[in-house]
Order: sequence, then C-alpha cells, then structure tokens
Amino acid sequence: MVIYDWTKYYSSLAPVIKAPYSLQWVDGVIEDGGILENLIGDGAVTTDKIEDGAVSTTKIQNAAITTAKIKDAAITNVKIQNGAITTAKIQDAAITNAKISNVSADKIITSTLTAQVNVGSGTGYVMLDGVNNRIIIHDGSHPRIVIGNV
Repeated sequence: MVIYDWTKYYSSLAPVIKAPYSLQWVDGVIEDGGILENLIGDGAVTTDKIEDGAVSTTKIQNAAITTAKIKDAAITNVKIQNGAITTAKIQDAAITNAKISNVSADKIITSTLTAQVNVGSGTGYVMLDGVNNRIIIHDGSHPRIVIGNV
C-alpha cells in the first residue's frame, strides 16, 4: 500500500478523493482498484464524466432500470422481440374493436349471442335478430317472412 500526501501535488482531485488514501499512479493514470467507492464524493461522477458506451449491460444490475427511468416512447417496435408480449401481459378488455380487423365464426364461443346478424349477400338476406327473438327473410326491399315476435 502506497500512502503519501497526494493533495499537495494533485489538488484538483481533493474534492473527489478524500485523504489520506493510497493512489497508484502510472503515467498519470489511476490503476484499476486505485480509487475505492468510499473515496468518491457524492455527486462527483456526473454524466459528462462518463464516456459514451462505458456503461454496458453487464454493469447494470437486474431490476436497476425502473419504469420512471424509461423515457416516454423510448421502447419502439424494433426493441420488442417477436412473441415477447404474451397474453398474460395484455390487460383484460385492453384490445378494442378498432384493433380487430376481422373475426372468424370459429372464434365466437358463447351459449347466448344477443345481436342482429345479416346472413347473405346481394339484395336478399336472412336476419337473425337475437335482440327481438325473430328470424326475418328479406328480399332487399321488404321483409317477406318474419318468424318469432312480430
């Protein structure tokens, strides 16, 4: 361990490193392990003192980056892996009609469907009216047959 009064030679370091402590100097560079964490003053390492790319993922502790530290709109589609968002991550009722482009009949599973559904194409159709409990056969201009509550 090398101990000497370094403050008279390196007074610019005095606010950052508190004497008396050991410094190992090699050509003006502090060697690895030369400055311990307790020697660095609060607020001494600022953003402009950290070299770009110096903080790698291996230097970041698990769960160290919280929601409050993530900038709004910082996570883009490119940053989300395919299949990364699972059903468990989607809140109930979070997917609105605007997000659904189509639904096939085999996706509708219910014991009761209360709706009005037109079946057919062109001018004629059959309306299954679950709201009013009836079936209407329509020619495009007029209902021709009505079965149920009339």
